[in-house]
Amino acid sequence: MINNNICFMGTPMIAGNWKMNKGEEDLAKNVAQGTEDRKNNNNGKYIDVVMLPPLTSLGSVIAQVKGKPVSVGVQNFHQKDKGAYTGEVSLSMIKEFAPEVKYAIIGHSERRAMFGETDELVNLKTKKALEMGIIPIVCVGETKEQRDAGKTDEVVSNQVTAALKDIKQEDISKVVIAYEPVWAIGKKATGKCNPEEADRVCKLVRSTVSNVAGSEQAGKDITVLYGGSVSEKNADQYASMPNIDGPLVGGAALKSERFLAIADAFNAKKNG
Repeated sequence: MINNNICFMGTPMIAGNWKMNKGEEDLAKNVAQGTEDRKNNNNGKYIDVVMLPPLTSLGSVIAQVKGKPVSVGVQNFHQKDKGAYTGEVSLSMIKEFAPEVKYAIIGHSERRAMFGETDELVNLKTKKALEMGIIPIVCVGETKEQRDAGKTDEVVSNQVTAALKDIKQEDISKVVIAYEPVWAIGKKATGKCNPEEADRVCKLVRSTVSNVAGSEQAGKDITVLYGGSVSEKNADQYASMPNIDGPLVGGAALKSERFLAIADAFNAKKNG
């Protein structure tokens, strides 16, 4: 049995999910240059920066960040390599088109709610990403109804466990897990998850990972992000939490100044 009181710490990171938006003009270029400047001014030390644009912007973003300390990922992919799946794009196709792709979001609440992405599908996609050398950013989180029913811990723990089912212990620590309470995301958010509660659930994510892997080291190595109305105004509060390695940012990722301000807040706490 893993000690649930252990405080883990993964790689400090900020990930920007553009969703179905293009963002400000020169967004990728400004973020890439801003990240490079900050890294150079901080003796080469700065949190990992990831941008996840729509597929149609992928080539342009990769070109703009070339040679800069910024990684690029995709928001979705099909778990099969090829087949009769009209409108879908496989990860092998994405890698052929853009070998620079390093990350992929899996199981975002919008994918689960709008497109029927199940825990089983999340697991299949996570395995495929690892097989292809892509780092999965697996999203977990409860709805308002589940929280009101007192099922937050059960839902989140079950989602984490299902996502990591039958994944080798040495691969589990490669996965990034993002806790995004559904009720605190986007324009339809019904509330905000305060930093202390976000940290508590992120700690639960870590202990669940450790129990699944049967290894305290796996939980110690894994990166846990928090997403849920994180902005430049409150980033410092979330960055102060010991079990949150960084944010998964939505709307604020579409403006370079806002995104970099959030990154600065987390860098100051995690690399200060």
